[in-house]
Amino acid sequence: MPIDDRFYTPVQDPDSAEMTWATSLGEFQLADRVALRPESQWHNAGERTGMVVGVPGGWVRVLLGTSGRKVKIRCWDLAVVAIPIRCRAVTMAIIESKDFR
Repeated sequence: MPIDDRFYTPVQDPDSAEMTWATSLGEFQLADRVALRPESQWHNAGERTGMVVGVPGGWVRVLLGTSGRKVKIRCWDLAVVAIPIRCRAVTMAIIESKDFR
């Protein structure tokens, strides 16, 4: 699932050796592009990236980039690599109004 520059703003390089991994569900919004942690189950199955399609009860629902499967993954096994351009202001407003610590 390649990142389309027309609709996304990259926030970190998915191929970087020093990724910033998520620590809470508050870091995700629908349509975010994410990279999977190298030692995770889905990364070991050949998946590298996906798109957030939901955040149900303690998990992040991700549409995987290679297989197209929808799976639930814990937030700490994901890193946001790109955010939708139209949602950037909304995301910042949500983050600033909540305490996600």
